[in-house]
Amino acid sequence: MEPVVSESTYVTTTLTRAAYDGSNLIAVMEIAVKTGALEEAGIEIIPDTGGYLSVCPRFKTLSCGEEEWEAFWTRLPEDKYVENMSMVTAFSIGDISAPGGEPLEMVLSSRQLANGSSSVPEGGEIRDGHLIVSVNPITLSGENLLSSSLVYGSIGYMHGEDEAALTVTGEDGSVKTGKCLLWSPFSVSQYYEWDFGEAEPGTYTLSIPYYVYRRTMPEEFCLPIDFENCTWDGGGEEIPGGRIDVESITPVDAEPGEEYITESGGRVIIPSCPDARYWTLKLRVTSYDPSFPIGFVCMGMETALSGTDDFCDAGAGFMSSSPVVDYGEQTAPEIAAAGKEGEISGPVSGTMEFFVVICTASRDPSASWLKFESQSGPDHVNYCQDAGAEISFRVEEQP
Repeated sequence: MEPVVSESTYVTTTLTRAAYDGSNLIAVMEIAVKTGALEEAGIEIIPDTGGYLSVCPRFKTLSCGEEEWEAFWTRLPEDKYVENMSMVTAFSIGDISAPGGEPLEMVLSSRQLANGSSSVPEGGEIRDGHLIVSVNPITLSGENLLSSSLVYGSIGYMHGEDEAALTVTGEDGSVKTGKCLLWSPFSVSQYYEWDFGEAEPGTYTLSIPYYVYRRTMPEEFCLPIDFENCTWDGGGEEIPGGRIDVESITPVDAEPGEEYITESGGRVIIPSCPDARYWTLKLRVTSYDPSFPIGFVCMGMETALSGTDDFCDAGAGFMSSSPVVDYGEQTAPEIAAAGKEGEISGPVSGTMEFFVVICTASRDPSASWLKFESQSGPDHVNYCQDAGAEISFRVEEQP
């Protein structure tokens, strides 16, 4: 066969071979990434975005006239960070032929992506009578990258909240709410797997009300704090789309072995270290765009050494913390929805609370600084956006 070439904004895809054995059609494609186009668009390829696969088409359907088949198997490239890759996709099309032995015209179609990013079902199946859907975040362009957390509900569910963010609607109009089962961050295709309960094969519509995006920090975050004198840099620190300020530092009297309950309801057991001191630290997080509020930030802390802590069980750091920004009566997704509708204008702000411990025998409480906790990839801030995305898919009956 003659090679068939398809051009898109960021890649050139060439169908080099197609083999048909009377039942299955296997298509082999060579993909060349247009690195210059990526650089011009300001797209940064970093480990947790899936490498160059994040801009490559995934051929999901094959059609011929009125008939259409879904891919049942795809072999992805072993190295997703090289500019030239091979991809193999297989379709089970059965015995198909044209009258008179004329050539058949077939069309390979990739998944549709909108607004530079997409969350697509990687697959839905009935497993032990339950509808299980794997959802994969893909980012194509822009400074806002879909977080590996995908949707706000994933983080909320993993932090003990009962409600999940994703629902599916069946052909009969019935709505099922999902529970997040697991996240696969280290596979070639990152995904979240959701269980929507007992279900039958059929066509479903997946609804994603909110996306979580992340923006990479342009430079290292550092906010000096003097816990000894309960003072801090009053200027705060700018972050993409907002800023972080210290609102208050409050010394806490606590006895070793005692259980202490923080203002936000967190529980900590006080270490046995006789030299440890404690504070409650409250941060004020401001989002400049209410339609794109900061959802959560992974903060960390370092304190200058002043001795050795070989036998200390306290050290220095946060004993109680949450990455989620507390906006009071509204959650970040609710604020994002209200901001999108124009019901909120101007900046919005919330708080984050931390219970701090410092062993004064080994650390200098007057020389601490806030930083971003180590994360996969560069330091980043997570934002919430109203999505209203709906994606239809079909689950076939298992043989």
